[in-house]
Amino acid sequence: MLHTTFLTAMIAIVAACFILSLRRNLFIALLTGLSIAFVLIGLVIFYAAPAYVQSLFRSFRLELVTPDDVLRTFAIVTFGLVVTTIAGMATARLAQSLPVAAMPSSSRKNYPALALVGIALALGIGFIGIALATIIDLARQIDAIPSFLSLRRELGRHYLFILGVFNLLPMATLYALLRRENGAPAWPFWLLYALSTIALVATFQKRPLIVFMALIAVVACILYWRRQQLTVATALRPWPLIRMAAILSVPVIALFCLYLVEQRYGFGPVWPAEQAAEQAAEQDATGEKPLEPTWDTAQESDLSTIERAGLALRSTVSRIFGRMAVSAVLVVHHIPHNGPHYGLANVGLLAKLKGQELYDPGAEVFSRYAQASRVRGSVATPAFIDFYGQFGWPGVAIGSALIGLVLGALQMLLQSVRNDFESHVFLLAAGTLTIFYLTQASIFRTALGYGGGIFLLSWVAFYGWRN
Repeated sequence: MLHTTFLTAMIAIVAACFILSLRRNLFIALLTGLSIAFVLIGLVIFYAAPAYVQSLFRSFRLELVTPDDVLRTFAIVTFGLVVTTIAGMATARLAQSLPVAAMPSSSRKNYPALALVGIALALGIGFIGIALATIIDLARQIDAIPSFLSLRRELGRHYLFILGVFNLLPMATLYALLRRENGAPAWPFWLLYALSTIALVATFQKRPLIVFMALIAVVACILYWRRQQLTVATALRPWPLIRMAAILSVPVIALFCLYLVEQRYGFGPVWPAEQAAEQAAEQDATGEKPLEPTWDTAQESDLSTIERAGLALRSTVSRIFGRMAVSAVLVVHHIPHNGPHYGLANVGLLAKLKGQELYDPGAEVFSRYAQASRVRGSVATPAFIDFYGQFGWPGVAIGSALIGLVLGALQMLLQSVRNDFESHVFLLAAGTLTIFYLTQASIFRTALGYGGGIFLLSWVAFYGWRN
């Protein structure tokens, strides 16, 4: 009873943060909303129906997690949102005194934008070539079609190209979409959209592709709403509602299809030749016969098409509402009971400067809680949870205040360009992407690896210089 009352109180606090930030800081409202969708809803389900969550994520030993772990995880995220809201709203109050930029002329040549689009095109085309060469090379080595996991590891070594495909290409595509709204030809957008989709598929990672599709779908709906001068009432009419629902369903359908394909080719060893090669290498190294593979793909290879579709649908829904909650609660259960707070040891740049090995808390948690000991992987760690893993509750307080200051500054910037529709929408989209990754990764990985810094620098190249 006491636990339920505590959870209800935290839910009320999160709701208050969301309502307060809706009018004063849109970015904090987005962070709160996305945290609710990706983490907090899953935690509530985990607390209320642990057996059901364990059946969904049976690849992890979730029976080790207690209700106290779930509530502590919820409390960490709630505390982080409260501190972020206070710091962000205090900073955003300064926006009222900032001048509003006038609408710039659209006839001027934007050479920084052209240069950035050219770089994005070159990196995208180059990466597709690298991906094709890697697939062919691996296929020859193992005499079979390589698994997605092995391809992902190999292609991840081309870091510069990965940054371009993950970050620059989506921003260039968004820029072309917004320029099309102002009378520019449509072919640059469709060219960049096709290239971005192919290049992101070639990374063999689901999240960047789905995030890109969702970004373009949401902005396309915003532009359609503006072009048709819709109101809430007119948007609920059959044709506008069906059209926007169809646009927004594209990333969800794509995620479902990716899970359907991944059941067969995702986490090898699936193909016999590749399995034999891995087993032979392990036997040579250890002198012992390796265990049989225990991955879900091997266990579920005899499922019917309908059963595979049902499994893919379940994975799609759980990916949205449950996966980050499971990752978060596993990290909280692991630290500090099974391992100490790790400080800044998981920051790649600092590890390189110090000449130390990078610590990956997600990989350690995965290896400890995965049901199959031979499966390698990592769990994602949201920013608030990473702050806790680094320095405990003080880390959550300081890190959340820093996020609040950044989001407050972004709100000030957004207010200053509200008369420039293109710039306003692009900055809002770049900020939203950055906030999304804060719910999926640490603040350092969000700013660098996942492109939060590149998103905002892209806005400077495309629009900021003229404002």
